[in-house]
Amino acid sequence: MVEDPAWLRAIVVPGQTAADDAALMRLAIAVGLASIAHTTGGPFAALVTTASRAVVAVAVNAVVPSHDPTAHAEVTAIRRAAAALQRPRLAAHTLITTCAPCVMCAGAVHWAGLSAVVAGARTGDAEARGFVEGPVGFDVAAFLCARGVAYREDVEREGAVELLRRYDGPIY
Repeated sequence: MVEDPAWLRAIVVPGQTAADDAALMRLAIAVGLASIAHTTGGPFAALVTTASRAVVAVAVNAVVPSHDPTAHAEVTAIRRAAAALQRPRLAAHTLITTCAPCVMCAGAVHWAGLSAVVAGARTGDAEARGFVEGPVGFDVAAFLCARGVAYREDVEREGAVELLRRYDGPIY
């Protein structure tokens, strides 16, 4: 796996902890803002954390720079966490994501066996910027909850929406 750039390591490192989900979301938003400033990545960031809120993995959207339509922040964070823990199932772990997961990312959450998802911005917030998040009417909360994944939305939503607003790169 490629080493994280210095700008990312300066914001968050594996093992770092936070007091609560809001603090973790602010950390994810800071990562997203730095990504916009330092790369051609999109306005999305994600963390995978333990039940005690220790960061296992961090990732930013890399669809454009990697030419990989699956390089969403959530999928990349899940891949990194699974590699770090050397197992494909991430039970008792939480995904902190600056925006509600799209249909692909929701599927990855399910297949990884994550226990919870904490989201900042809503699907409609990303769609208002032009991003396509999945089929019209897809309810990420209902999908995840039906599969036993706790879902919490609107955590630091204002900051997460501001992250989307600050992005002026390609919409995909």
